Amino acid sequence: MKVHKIPQISLVTLTKKVIDFINTCRLYLRLNRGKATETDRIVYILRYVQRLAEVWKNNIIEELKTSIQEFTIVNKLYDKI
Repeated sequence: MKVHKIPQISLVTLTKKVIDFINTCRLYLRLNRGKATETDRIVYILRYVQRLAEVWKNNIIEELKTSIQEFTIVNKLYDKI
């Protein structure tokens, strides 16, 4: 059985994503400086992270589906041989 590995992310890509996240949070906080409560700010940041996690999860699921399909095709080939 094939062991699925979590895709590796380069340090450059990770650094860019972290910088994007920080900049997005800073922008939100600046734009809502007097309007948003502390709770609003925390909720915004948590929702942002949750959306990123959802995208990551969906990408992993799609990759696993593709791997399973490829595995099934290879097994069918072996069965025919």
